[in-house]
Amino acid sequence: METAPSAIMQETPTQPPEAPQQVVVQSPFQQEVTVQTPSKDQGQHSTLSSVIVHHVDLEQTTTPEPTMEAGHSSSLQQTTAPPPKHPEVTLAQPNLTQLTVPPGDLGVNISQQPRPSETVLFPSTQYSVSTGLPGVKYTPEKKQPEQNATTNISICELCTCKNETLSCVGLSPKRKLHRVPEPEPNAYKGTFTIINFQGNSISYIDESIWKAYRWAEKLILSENYLTELHKDSFEGLLSLRFLDLSCNKIQSIERRTFEPLPFLQVINLGCNLLTELSFGTFQTWHGMQFLYKLILNRNPLTTVEDSYLFKSPALKYLDMGTTQVSLTTIESILMMTLELEKL
Repeated sequence: METAPSAIMQETPTQPPEAPQQVVVQSPFQQEVTVQTPSKDQGQHSTLSSVIVHHVDLEQTTTPEPTMEAGHSSSLQQTTAPPPKHPEVTLAQPNLTQLTVPPGDLGVNISQQPRPSETVLFPSTQYSVSTGLPGVKYTPEKKQPEQNATTNISICELCTCKNETLSCVGLSPKRKLHRVPEPEPNAYKGTFTIINFQGNSISYIDESIWKAYRWAEKLILSENYLTELHKDSFEGLLSLRFLDLSCNKIQSIERRTFEPLPFLQVINLGCNLLTELSFGTFQTWHGMQFLYKLILNRNPLTTVEDSYLFKSPALKYLDMGTTQVSLTTIESILMMTLELEKL
């Protein structure tokens, strides 16, 4: 059903009545046309009907109640949706070109060419901008956050997955990893026991990221951009035995950082920016029972205050070359590390 507007004014209020069972359209000559909508036993829609407003290249959908009344007069046209729980649209414009009421699905389509200053309302957004017109608000769409360039690529396409080894070495600058990747559930049928992320741009370790690598025994994170280690940085790597963190930018290590690694045997912290090992750095509930090799060389290290390091029962090899620790510290290490074979 199409109704032609009069010369200057049309008014179309949209209201939510209690019994949305019919659509009434009145013309200036008081002719009345009634379109019966389907009854409940004929599959009446329980959802709300749609109003679609085409605005240049934008499309907007609201959901008022399913009854619409149209009345025509001769000086102004207005389309008003009173504020229900659904989003509000108020439009003031000169020409209403088409009003279509399909009897089957209670859909109401209004096609028009509005002026650039009129309303476009997106119900899913959270904030509005005033346009300077009464009752007119502009609500922009929210942009999706930009994703890391490598997140849409399968980890085994970007890296090498074979022989229980995940190797992400030698990637081009644009493809270097900035975070530890999380493998897809079906990316590799086996388990990874060796993980090599050497020479990437990883600067932060996300919480709980290692759950997918729970069987890893060797982890290489050398030549990245890590600046600090936390007590949950290695949470989930229960089977880890070899940890290479050399040549990062590590300046601080939080107390109990190595507690999630009860079977750790080798730690390489060489070539970083450590100036001190504060009390509790190597403190754990299990006492680092298997740690036999620790490399701390090429650090601006001056202070070693962690007695837990000296008490490591299996420590045999300690490398503190090219550091600035005092002779007193060296004597303390020699006195307290009972199993040490090479310093």
